[in-house]
Amino acid sequence: MKVLLATPGRFHSFALARELQSRAALDHIVTGFPWFKVARENLPRRQVRTAPVPQMLSFALKKAGLIHPQLDQRLLLETLCQVDGLALKSAGDADLFVALSGCGQQTGTRFRKLGLTYVCDRGSSHILYQQKLLNEEADRHGAPRPFFNAAVVRRELCEYDTADAITVPSQFAEQSFLAYGIAQHRLHRVPYGVNLTRFYPTTAPASDRFEVLFVGSLTLRKGVPYLLKAFRDLAHPRKRLTLVGPRTSDTAHFSQLLQHDDIRVMGAVANQDLKHIMSASHVMVMPSIEEGLALVQAEALACGCPVIGTDHSGAADLFDNDREGFIVPIRSDRAIREKLEFLADNPDRRQQMSEAARARVATIGGWSRYGEQYFGLLQALVRQT
Repeated sequence: MKVLLATPGRFHSFALARELQSRAALDHIVTGFPWFKVARENLPRRQVRTAPVPQMLSFALKKAGLIHPQLDQRLLLETLCQVDGLALKSAGDADLFVALSGCGQQTGTRFRKLGLTYVCDRGSSHILYQQKLLNEEADRHGAPRPFFNAAVVRRELCEYDTADAITVPSQFAEQSFLAYGIAQHRLHRVPYGVNLTRFYPTTAPASDRFEVLFVGSLTLRKGVPYLLKAFRDLAHPRKRLTLVGPRTSDTAHFSQLLQHDDIRVMGAVANQDLKHIMSASHVMVMPSIEEGLALVQAEALACGCPVIGTDHSGAADLFDNDREGFIVPIRSDRAIREKLEFLADNPDRRQQMSEAARARVATIGGWSRYGEQYFGLLQALVRQT
């Protein structure tokens, strides 16, 4: 079995590529990132093919503050089409094609016509479900609805129909596809792993204050306003909320909630520094409205930091409610506040959760378990064709 992978960026696809290579099953991976951004992924240059121009233009425009949603989506579409086209040219001896959703329409159709296997790998919920949730959230906050390029949506819907199988990382994502009529037998849930060599406890949280952490872009999609309201209403004499991640155009719609002496906005932080921040936090909150599976949750657990995640964050695929953390409904600042209060008022229970979190993540087995599960699925799909 030889597998051709396609992805517009890095995401989890390079972890899968390394796992396939270790099993002598990787043909090539095609990406929209330039080589210098993926060189550290520990794959031979000859097995990586890039179509970087649209992405590089997008990066440059964003850095200069000149991007707008319509242009960003147009460049995304161009990236998807170029990655798809390059994958078609790179098929070689591959007998199985795995593409992150949006960049596999042309190549996937070709594989199916040849009697070969095509897997659509979707990292979030069904695109129509995602659009519905994010539109609702924008309306709740009086923000402009996010722009979805109609051509990108059409590509994804075509891929859902064409693929032999659709892989998703969480129960939430799986349920979203079922809600839109995708047959259960075509859906396969494979939760992501965590890099245990990079994330581990480095210190203990301070005993004289309560440290709350959020890691991610400051967006409505991530549910940041609900965390900010919960933290505002948390009764604690020495509390601090640290927000790690970039501001976005959404941030203006809840900027007043950020104006608090106990809130620290750090912006983007180097990945190698995250373990120190996570280790020093009593809890990390992932209040996402829509998320396939937020990897930072597993990374925090690996650092011994309990997690409060929503039922749309993929938390249920990483830990058990009331054991390594808490799973709460979306859009509930009250539920978040109640769990924060419990952890602040019960340090012994929080310590038990911290120890359980480290033990739980150890069972995930880094990315190797993810690779083993995905490889087994691909073998089974090839046998069926």
